[in-house]
Amino acid sequence: MNKKKLYFVTNFTVKNPYDKVSEQVELFREKGFKVKYIDTTENVSALKKILGRLPFINSNVNLNDLKKIEDNSCIYIRYFQSNHKLISCLKRLRQDRHNLKIAIEIPTYPYDDEFKKSSILNRIKSYPIFLKDKVTRKELYKYVDRIITFSDDKVIWKIPTINISNGVNLDRIPIRNIENHTNVINMIAVAKFGFWHGYDRLIKGLGQYYQTNKKHRNVKLYLVGSGDKKVEKEYKRLITKYNLNEKVIMTGKKIGPDLDNLYNRCDLGIDSMGRYRSGVTYNSTLKGKEYLAKGLPIVSGVKTELDTMPDFKYYYRVPADDSPVDVEKIVDFYDGIYRNKDKQNIANQIRKFCQKNFTFEKCYKEIIDWYQS
Repeated sequence: MNKKKLYFVTNFTVKNPYDKVSEQVELFREKGFKVKYIDTTENVSALKKILGRLPFINSNVNLNDLKKIEDNSCIYIRYFQSNHKLISCLKRLRQDRHNLKIAIEIPTYPYDDEFKKSSILNRIKSYPIFLKDKVTRKELYKYVDRIITFSDDKVIWKIPTINISNGVNLDRIPIRNIENHTNVINMIAVAKFGFWHGYDRLIKGLGQYYQTNKKHRNVKLYLVGSGDKKVEKEYKRLITKYNLNEKVIMTGKKIGPDLDNLYNRCDLGIDSMGRYRSGVTYNSTLKGKEYLAKGLPIVSGVKTELDTMPDFKYYYRVPADDSPVDVEKIVDFYDGIYRNKDKQNIANQIRKFCQKNFTFEKCYKEIIDWYQS
């Protein structure tokens, strides 16, 4: 039996065999698809990339390989923002081939506020791309069958959605080996810092906790990663303001064994605290699933699929606003999980929950079934 062809389209070259896109491609292959990976930045010169930022020029993507797609094939586009060139290409495909199945994955939705509330320099640099996307995405419904989203929206831009959760490959993520057998409550937040992560709320909360609670516990926060320099500067300012240099540790980017060692000493995984700042009210985060794979309870500032799973007791959500996080409640959450219990056993339970609900195969099943139907 001939394998069904699937064209996986992105706007970057995959270099790491263990990143999310590589995992997606590999899963499609395991499920019987003949996958061709298309990088739309391939053979695009630096000059064309620069010109592509102008309002009415669309030379920053190479869609020639899309034009060669056969009928009765599947197309999976990891969204790189729309422009006239993409619309024109999809229109031609639909005119010539009537049995294509076309889906677009939107990693974050809605995403306009990520642009609108970013730095002035970034807005100036990205405005032409944002404008072209804003205008042309209204035409996508004519040519696209499904939007794949990690939100809870049922329709986006007049296109029906397939709602999925982010998934992980547990073979790539070792469970943490508990090192913290002390009374220190160690929290970890791993991210490429943006304004929507909102960890300033937790730093402020820690500051207030230590200032007002005379019988405070020893609570520490590890901020792991790098990102927006303005955001990092604000974190450092708050750490100094509240005299938290020994309580909030900015480690910089960590990978491999260095990151694993940090996970081993931590008790709680901190998900995004400020997604409301970018207009997002529901989000299935990849980082949250990585925390689960590690065996960490999660604290979130945005509604996730875990809100619909009340039997999972290792999850706590703080209000979605600019108020400082109430660290006293975080401590209560911690005690409710770990007091008089074996931490390694807790980690094992959380990982089993992840294995049951959030593997790549589990999360992408509906997409695969739709393509194969």
